[in-house]
This record gives sequence, C-alpha cells and structure tokens, in this order.
Amino acid sequence: MHHALIGTSLALGAAACFVHLAGCSGDDQGRDASADAAAAADAPHQDPAVVVDSAGDGRGPAEAGDAAVDACGVCASGACTDGGCDPAVFLTSKEYTGAIGDGGVGSADQECAALAAASGLPGKYRAWLASADGSSPANRFEHRSARPYRLVDGTRVAADFSALGKTLEAPIGMTEKRTAIVFAYVWTAAERNGTAIADGGDCAGWTSSDAGMNGGAGESDDVVDEWTKYNDIACSTMARLYCFEQLP
Repeated sequence: MHHALIGTSLALGAAACFVHLAGCSGDDQGRDASADAAAAADAPHQDPAVVVDSAGDGRGPAEAGDAAVDACGVCASGACTDGGCDPAVFLTSKEYTGAIGDGGVGSADQECAALAAASGLPGKYRAWLASADGSSPANRFEHRSARPYRLVDGTRVAADFSALGKTLEAPIGMTEKRTAIVFAYVWTAAERNGTAIADGGDCAGWTSSDAGMNGGAGESDDVVDEWTKYNDIACSTMARLYCFEQLP
C-alpha cells in the first residue's frame, strides 16, 4: 500500500513539473516564468492604442512597430492615438504684461510658435486668448481637436476640444521646456468653451500694460472654471499664455 502511494505521488509530481514548468530538473525556467508573470501583474496598465515616447523627451513615439511609428511621426506631446499625434498644450515659460509682444492675439500666437520652435516642438500653435473684437479660440483655432490634448510630457489634459469645457483631467501647468509651474496667472479673456468672455477686459486688444486697465485671466493650477476664467487683473500684471497645438 505504501509503495502504491509513493508511486502515485511521484507520478503526480512529474505531471505538475511538466504542466507548470517548475524547474524540477534543476533549471530556473519555472522560477523565471513565475517572476515574469509577477512583474507583468505589477506593471502599470497602458492603453495599447497609445504610443508614448520611450526616450521621455516628449517629441516622438517609441518603437511599437514600424507602422505605428510611420503613422505618428514626431509628436510634440510624445503620444498618439489611432495612428496620429495627440495635440500638445503648454504654459509659456515667458511672462507678459497685457501688451503681448507687438500687440494683439496674432502676436500671442507668434509667441507660442517661437517658444515651441526654440524647444524643438514641432507643429503649429495658437494662444488660448480672446479679445473684445470677437477673436477667440472657438473661431481662431484651425482645429478643435477630436483627439486628447496632452502636456508635453504626455499627461492627458482633456479628451478633446469639447472636454475643455468640463473638468480638466490635469492642470495646464507645464511649460514648453517641460518645467512644472505650481501657479501662474494666464491671459485668456475666454470662456471654457473657447468663446470670448462677454464684457471682459482685454488690455486694449492686448496692447496695453496700463495698471489702470484690466484683462481677463485664468489660473494655471485650476481644473474647473478658473483655469481660463478667474477674474480681470491689472494689465501691468505679469502673466503667461496657454499654447495649443493645431491638430485635428
């Protein structure tokens, strides 16, 4: 009886070794497979539809198959979905009075473009800025993107243009240089849907730094209304701009 039990135990043990590759012959194959499975379980989940730049420079997709790389090209946000780049958004590293550049929303766009180019970010950019003449992100942006907006490190800010009118997924608190800014005033004069704030200040069309005049501003650390619509502040105040890449 004892011999039969021992024989049965040995047979079951051999079967377990075969099925689970537990390394009964003295190798480490079973232990390696278990370690790999544990590591995979502990790894953070990543949407397989998103390709993120493995180099971490925010400017190109990682190796994830030649087709994905070719389709995405070089992305300013460092990420793409469904074979195309997700548009980048950043907070300017420069501060401005209400007299932005040479004046006007067009000059603000030029500031965004110049800062992006200086940091090696590809693409075309427009400032999230409105004025009393009716110019606004809602009618100035070439693309109210259907793709997710992301910071230049790949952090998702909103699912698409319409989602900017809801609670943001992350504050727009990173510059084109990938520098995190805890808090800043930002010239906007725009509602969350991108339209101009009715009767809002615009520092005489963004040409004045007069302390007696006001311009509409947001706060960069906010994710609800006040990221774009905080209050009017004096045109002599130093504030930043939000810059949005123009991608469909």
